[in-house]
Amino acid sequence: MQVFGLQAGVYRGASWASRLTNRNFIVALMAQVIAGLGFGIAAGLTLYFQTYLWELKAQDILILTLLGIPGPIFGGILAPRLARRFGKKKAAMALFFTSVVFGHTPMFLKLIGVLQLNGTPALLWVLASFTFVQMVCAIAGYILASSMIGDIVEEVQVRTGRRAEGLLTTADSLPSKIVNAIAALIPGLILTAVAFPTKAQPSDRTMELITQVGWLYLPTVLVLFLGSVATWSFYRLDEESHARNLKTIAGDPPP
Repeated sequence: MQVFGLQAGVYRGASWASRLTNRNFIVALMAQVIAGLGFGIAAGLTLYFQTYLWELKAQDILILTLLGIPGPIFGGILAPRLARRFGKKKAAMALFFTSVVFGHTPMFLKLIGVLQLNGTPALLWVLASFTFVQMVCAIAGYILASSMIGDIVEEVQVRTGRRAEGLLTTADSLPSKIVNAIAALIPGLILTAVAFPTKAQPSDRTMELITQVGWLYLPTVLVLFLGSVATWSFYRLDEESHARNLKTIAGDPPP
């Protein structure tokens, strides 16, 4: 009996392990785990940088936070357009790289003494501009990454005869959540390493300490985020391969 153009007997021996050891799935999982470490560290220190490095007021922080609301709209418009022109993998990698650059350039310029706008209206405009581009690119990139993981479902189905959306989704999300939880401990270690006070007030001393935190933070997250982007380069399921998989599933295997 033929199923999806392949022998049904091949499927009987298929196990959950054969689905989780798919090369492209492992690449996607590793990329997200590495990025998860970076996001966990960033989440724990963002408020410290906003308060002590940039010396922002509460309303300024609120404005930067609200910029995340239109992000999915613009990201949803941008992602498919870039995917059609460059392919999902190239577009996703370019978007993630751009997100990393725009997300960390202001801090780098601040640490080397170039961006000295604290206390001026121009600072919020600069941070808002960089933050908006960073958010849109990150969201668009993750839309494409999610689509790429979805394509793996059909690849696994062709090879094993069984769809595994639930299994792959669970296996993909659980490690990332665990990594995020572990990474949340790292900001505390960094703050402890520079003896940052628990009830600090903006001052020359706290600026000196938060600058030290920044120099520990910046190379760490850049290595993680750029490492995650580089990991996607090992993903091998392109649009042509996915189209062949869809034909095979439909009972029309390619010649």
